[in-house]
Amino acid sequence: MAARKIPQWYRDEAARRIREARKDKTNYWVRLPQFVRFCVRTGLFPQLVEEPFWSDVLDILRGNRSHKHWLVPREHTKTSFLKALASYLLCDAPPELGGARCRINFAGESKEFAKRNTRALKRILETNSFIIQKYGQMKPSKDLLAELREIYEKAGKEFSRPEWTVTALRTARCVRAEIESGNAWEEPSAFATGLDVATTGMHYEVLFFDAPATEKSAKSQIRKAKAYSTFVDFGSQLLATGLCIVVGTRHAIDDIHHTLLNEHAGEFQVVCRNCWGDDSTDLWIDDFNLDDATGEISFNFDPDQVNVLWHGFGQIEKDVVNGPLPPRERKREALRCLYRKMLRLRSRTKWAHQMLNVAIASEDRLFTEEMFRAFHTTSSKHHRYVFTDSATGSDSRSSYRVVAVVELDPDDNAYVRDLQYGYWAPEEYMTRALDAYTTWGARSMGMEKVAWQDAFKTVLELLCRMRGVPKPRITTIAGRSLISKVERIEGLEPRLKAGKLLFEPGFKERTDVNGRTVWDETVRQFCSVTESGQMGALKIDIPDALSDIDALDNEGRRLFKPPRKPRVENRISQDRLRADAVMEPLRKRIAASRQQAVVGARDPFRQGHQRRDIFGD
Repeated sequence: MAARKIPQWYRDEAARRIREARKDKTNYWVRLPQFVRFCVRTGLFPQLVEEPFWSDVLDILRGNRSHKHWLVPREHTKTSFLKALASYLLCDAPPELGGARCRINFAGESKEFAKRNTRALKRILETNSFIIQKYGQMKPSKDLLAELREIYEKAGKEFSRPEWTVTALRTARCVRAEIESGNAWEEPSAFATGLDVATTGMHYEVLFFDAPATEKSAKSQIRKAKAYSTFVDFGSQLLATGLCIVVGTRHAIDDIHHTLLNEHAGEFQVVCRNCWGDDSTDLWIDDFNLDDATGEISFNFDPDQVNVLWHGFGQIEKDVVNGPLPPRERKREALRCLYRKMLRLRSRTKWAHQMLNVAIASEDRLFTEEMFRAFHTTSSKHHRYVFTDSATGSDSRSSYRVVAVVELDPDDNAYVRDLQYGYWAPEEYMTRALDAYTTWGARSMGMEKVAWQDAFKTVLELLCRMRGVPKPRITTIAGRSLISKVERIEGLEPRLKAGKLLFEPGFKERTDVNGRTVWDETVRQFCSVTESGQMGALKIDIPDALSDIDALDNEGRRLFKPPRKPRVENRISQDRLRADAVMEPLRKRIAASRQQAVVGARDPFRQGHQRRDIFGD
């Protein structure tokens, strides 16, 4: 396969950048002039020579830090940069990164995801004409393998053929270095791993994380915890003098990017970008007009006053065929591509994640941290209820479950007195629910009608028999889909804003098994509700359980009622006055009928009560 046709514009820009790089005395992880020429001549990353990539890549490759974190919007060629850098290192890595023995771990959200990069890397090394002409065939030949076999035999080791697959590959450059040194190294030059599978015993000079967080992993708290745990394992296998680069976009408020930005801020050099290039621009669909008949896109703003991160967005193929547009029109075409390819096809939340690198768009956040307040005193008259929620799937095994104790006062204020959550088996789940019911003297226990409700009730009944206590009163709540669940959680917003949903102050001190405080986890799950429309399995079980406070039955009546307000002091006199007002007209009508009676006639009201001689007339 011949190398891609490189427009002369890129070649001219590359020559200018090379002249700049030769004057730059800064220490970089690679030889900068050679890397610029490699990116452009191979066609793997010609965008390097234009902004913003030139400035960003200089920051990433600068030798001041060994760990780099590059957050860049979707379709801004971040993966192309990693492939170009990996190809260059396999062909011409400096001694600081292992030289001919440079080993690269291409990691991703999963191993299957990472294999896309190593598969592309294998194809590049086999077919790119510039690489073949300058560095020769990178796939080990039969003659090289025969020489390598002799090295293994002399070392007394069993010969293993060097890998050359889509998962792992060892280059001819590496094999030649083995033959010259007389040592059998055995480890591949590049291989794919995933954050879903831990690896041990590996050693490498370069660690690339390409999109360690995706929409798939953002839906599962377990995947997020697993990703970070595996990330730490990978970091321990990176050589002390090695280079680590993490690239991607945000997908959740607590994804691995959030962890790196907060808990490893001193270790990583961070470059974070949004599609507008700064924080001042905030365009949305209403700012564009699309003519359905012609497909033309016009603007409701002055394009010259709007900044765009990459003026070449969506125009790579056009650049190859016709060369770049003039600067002014190039920027306008980038705006049209942003609208056509991204803006009109994404929700506010996805746009914020993928194009702005913001976990949640502030204008779309339903719940904010300021809404959550602690209570200091509660009413002496109250009704207590236990609310439960189970994320049980196709069976009743250990799943994420919640048990909450809520107190309602006569003014319908809700006080969350106790909150427990975690991954529990049914027996532990029902044990915690029963303990909360008896400890707090609850009136009833709310339980969602799910497929495994009868199994939970059976476990609860057995526990009651073992303890010799009465079975709790169960209030069944209708099952719900994700949409109805989110709608009901959204119904808690007026309560929070009005200060009618308050939380136990001790939640700020209590920690869970993950080291988070109960308060922080509760706030996090509430603030994640905005994302749940895009991420069906996002963890929002705590607000889901608390939303049962206002649950209704089939006739629209509340299932969990607050206590009645006490009678006011003059309530009895008011009731008496009200009764007199109703009866007085009736009394007047009776008196008037008696006055109109005929003289000598029997009083009709007394007729039934007069004594009569049964033997008389």
